[in-house]
Amino acid sequence: MTMQVKGVELDPLVGLDDARKPLRSKVLSVPTLQARYLQYVRVIADHLDWSRIGPVVARYRTMIDNEVKIDTRKLETHEAFLKATADTAESNSAAPEQGWRAAPMPLRAFADHRRSYLLNYSPKKAAENPAGTSSASTQSRKAGLK
Repeated sequence: MTMQVKGVELDPLVGLDDARKPLRSKVLSVPTLQARYLQYVRVIADHLDWSRIGPVVARYRTMIDNEVKIDTRKLETHEAFLKATADTAESNSAAPEQGWRAAPMPLRAFADHRRSYLLNYSPKKAAENPAGTSSASTQSRKAGLK
């Protein structure tokens, strides 16, 4: 069974039981370090405020607009570029799939939703973990990282 996760709702502590990331698992299994990490995540989330990044996106949109118009190898239309970089928060989340991928989410909608998710994030308790997943410390022991 695969779990679908929206990009804006990706848990910042996802993969703590991933044996391919033993250092991250070991470090974030320490409660004080995990708390500090989540403080940094909140600082980053605060910087996703559109009043901060919107003007940057607008500057870059203006700077590259003509290049996007004349690009003969672009994967999306110029209109899609304008929608993706618009100052409005319209989301295409209800849009149907376009071939092998979903319709793109505008930067503003992504920033607003991701910021909200991260600022309201609280780590799940061990009892809330789905069956079959183990804690980072258990996984670390299995990987020989005592």
